[in-house]
Amino acid sequence: MGESNEKYISLLPILASVEAIFLTGTFAAGIGTLLFTSFPFSSSLEADMMSLHVSFAMLSAVFGIVLFTASMKFGDRVLKILGSLLFAFIGIAGAGGLTFYGTLDPSFSFMMSLGFFGAYFCVIGYLFYTI
Repeated sequence: MGESNEKYISLLPILASVEAIFLTGTFAAGIGTLLFTSFPFSSSLEADMMSLHVSFAMLSAVFGIVLFTASMKFGDRVLKILGSLLFAFIGIAGAGGLTFYGTLDPSFSFMMSLGFFGAYFCVIGYLFYTI
């Protein structure tokens, strides 16, 4: 049983690395959306940029849930705290983004960015702790 747990624990930095890549993609697509998109959309390029941003955000959410679940099952106290914070920050970013898209109120865009940066810092902390 212990050997099996060690095998899974060695996967945690890999999962965190994949999550960091998806968060970086979300950030890059979000910056592209910010720079090249006006709301409401006036061209298909703007909709494509937003779709790319949302796609990376969904991948980040899925891998954030996987990382949260893995840290709850196999991690120690620090990893459980980081996993819980990551889960919360991804939820804040997602709620802010969806609310911004529905209302076009810039304060929700700010909430989305704060949630994103919180999630990114949690993943970086997770990588530093597990490597």
